[in-house]
Amino acid sequence: MAKLKIAVLGAGSIGKFHVREFLSAGADVVAILGSSQETALKTAEDLHAEYGIRPRGYFDLASLVENEKLDAVSICTPSRLHYAQIKKCLEAGLHVLCEKPLVLNSHADNYGAAKELVEFSEKQGKVLAVNTQWPAVIDYIKDKVDLSRLKTFSMEMQPSVFGVDMLAEQLAHTNSMVVKLIPDGHAEEIKFSKHSPEDIDVYFKYINKKSECDIHYKFTHKVDRPRKVNFTFDGLEFRREIGENYQQRLVTDKAEFDIKDPLKVSIEKFVDAIEGKISPLISKKEIIENMALQDKIIAVYLRP
Repeated sequence: MAKLKIAVLGAGSIGKFHVREFLSAGADVVAILGSSQETALKTAEDLHAEYGIRPRGYFDLASLVENEKLDAVSICTPSRLHYAQIKKCLEAGLHVLCEKPLVLNSHADNYGAAKELVEFSEKQGKVLAVNTQWPAVIDYIKDKVDLSRLKTFSMEMQPSVFGVDMLAEQLAHTNSMVVKLIPDGHAEEIKFSKHSPEDIDVYFKYINKKSECDIHYKFTHKVDRPRKVNFTFDGLEFRREIGENYQQRLVTDKAEFDIKDPLKVSIEKFVDAIEGKISPLISKKEIIENMALQDKIIAVYLRP
């Protein structure tokens, strides 16, 4: 089978790591999109120096999709550009992986736009996936905790942004765990115990026909890396730690074990989904459930 041809939109920051993982998954990164001609050329040079590839640099998406023979794009641009870029790429017949959040047209009214894009991707017969990669850790945890009877779940992260932007940028990650663990659920009793620009704690119940789970998210502002990513399932905490060569592991009070980089898992599953082998890490149904939950939480946060 011929190698997939990928363009990365916004390859200068997190996009650089998408390039790395697409190459590792056996795809060809043939083009990138920058915010200007200068940044596109500079990023292309940087990628050649680091990975030995020569992607063509663009600063206009319409020109990129018209001139390149692509299979898929990976969107790593600012969140408020996502909706229009996803739609343009689906219209061009491309599979799409998008960084979180899938859309951010407003702070608390994105469900409709997300649902529209998911339905359009179905009409086009294309894979649409979002890079909320942390559910990849569930495979390492499921033999240590009875996830079928989960009563409490908490997740702690340290965003580099403040206030409502913490929620807009990070809820996609925390929600992805909840909708994966408790499918077809809904949130009740959303409340905040901390509500400062640098420190937000949100609590709610997530309920489906089989179970009710008490959820807690903790977001604390932090600029420098590494940043915490901790998960607690029914009182058992798993802390993500990073070792040499970015080897990631989960650590508890009694044990530790290596895990595959969740970003690598997300991109490998996206590539395999395009090739018809498996589903993406995050299903289209989960994308919509995630966005509905995000809108609901942020709407409560924004109340006077």
